[in-house]
This record gives sequence, structure tokens and C-alpha cells, in this order.
Amino acid sequence: MKDNKIFSLVLEPNPLLHKKSELVMDINSEIKEFSKNLVATMEHYKGLGLAAVQVGVLKKIIAVNISNIGRDGDEPLNLEEGPRVLINPEIIEKSSDKKIYAEGCLSFGNIFPEVERFNKIKVRYLDLDGKENLLEVSDNIMSACLQHEIDHTNGIVFLDRLSRIKKDFMMKKYLKWRKNNVNS
Repeated sequence: MKDNKIFSLVLEPNPLLHKKSELVMDINSEIKEFSKNLVATMEHYKGLGLAAVQVGVLKKIIAVNISNIGRDGDEPLNLEEGPRVLINPEIIEKSSDKKIYAEGCLSFGNIFPEVERFNKIKVRYLDLDGKENLLEVSDNIMSACLQHEIDHTNGIVFLDRLSRIKKDFMMKKYLKWRKNNVNS
């Protein structure tokens, strides 16, 4: 993976993060190459997930790093570990019960608000060969991660899932971090 390009991250406040991404109509060599670089970028920044929009591309592509090492109380995933690319991911089923996770986001620096997510989801997506797949996860941080990244493809950031007061607080905290850590 050393030959892969590492993309720059799109940081809040950037209006691109709030735009809906387009469906991928053709999984061609350009999409495959971009996806490899998206995975390399996610790994470079030590992210659990990354959406194409976070590197400036408005396409419904996400990368996630499947890990069976969860947090206390998480169920093991029993999935093949490692990076996975999901093209046009869509949540097709969700449980009524929810769970709260402290989430981070590579586009939001060093803030980790608690976000309520559906506990169990089923995601339909295309792999890089254009084959339709289903991924079902529950009781694990990967469920929250997938919802977080799919939200990105729909122009929703995790702060949009918070109350106005919590959102304002987290945004102030983020902007303070950004002022001290990012050359604007």
C-alpha cells in the first residue's frame, strides 16, 4: 500500500461535508484506484471509517476497517478483519433499540460526542467487483461506524445527531482545537 496516494482531509466548516453524495454508476478502474487510496488514507489517519466526501469526492463510497476488537459490552463481529470498501451503501433494516457510543470523526479533529445509533443494522452495498452484498452488525462499534459513514454520504455529520445545546458545545470545542492545530 506504499504506492497509494494519501488524500488531504476535508475539515469542518466545509460546505462539502453537508452535501449529499452521488451514486456510483460504474465501478471502473478509476473508482477502484480511488477506493484503494481511500483505504490508505483511512489507515494513514488511523480512522475506523472514512467516506469519499471527507476527501473531497461526492460519491457514495465508504471505507471501514472491520475489527473484532470491540469495546466493553460489544459482541464480536465474527467477520473477516481488515479494510473493506462499500459502494452505494444503504441501510435497509434497523432495530428499534439504540445504543450510545462516543464517536470521533477525522473531519472534526479531537472531539468525541456521545451519539445515539441504531443497535442493529443491515446494510446493502456493492463491492469493488460490482457484486451486491449484505452486512448485518449489532452490539458493536462497527454498527455505529457504518451509520456514521453512511450519514456522510447523505450530507449528515455526527453533530447533526445531537441536541442544539450539545452540538453548539461540541462545535466550540472543535473550533478551539482547529484554531490550535490546523494551519488555516
